[in-house]
Amino acid sequence: GYAFNAVLAVDGGRIVDGLGGTSGGPGFITLGNMDSELAVRLGKFPGIVLFSGGAKDVSGRDDLTPEELAENHHQYSESWNMLLESITKGVAGMMVTAEKPREILLSGRLSRIPEIAEAVTARLSRFGKVRKIKRSATTAKEAAEGAYIIGEGLMGGKYQGIVDSLELRGARGTMLDYIRLSGVKLEGA
Repeated sequence: GYAFNAVLAVDGGRIVDGLGGTSGGPGFITLGNMDSELAVRLGKFPGIVLFSGGAKDVSGRDDLTPEELAENHHQYSESWNMLLESITKGVAGMMVTAEKPREILLSGRLSRIPEIAEAVTARLSRFGKVRKIKRSATTAKEAAEGAYIIGEGLMGGKYQGIVDSLELRGARGTMLDYIRLSGVKLEGA
């Protein structure tokens, strides 16, 4: 991705675990998951806070691009290491659910930057074979391409086999179903 990172574990064609967005580690733009003590200290905070604290902010440059980070990673070593460690920890965490992955697939804007793809591949190769997914779309982002595949499959089109394998029609519940906080009623739960 760009702002957030996501890591999914797939077993038997089904997504069985995942981390991403605000539940994953730091991305290029975002802090990812947030320590509860930090959340308490921030009190009420605007949602825009969720789009800060990532590798870009750590660099100290508001105008830093992922390409510049990759090209000058020695100059921004703290940001570079934060990004690579986050991805590596995410994949390592998925090993609890999918112990011996057949392969590890890279996708998203950052994986199209050769220096980043090579560094991530070098770190992840200890867990299994790493392969970059080729994108079909020329203008849409990978997430939009994935949404199209799912939507088209749900409508019974050529990607129906993928949707059936993922068992998306049988998916139920929300992430809020698994949150148990004493004395707290969650909105939307």
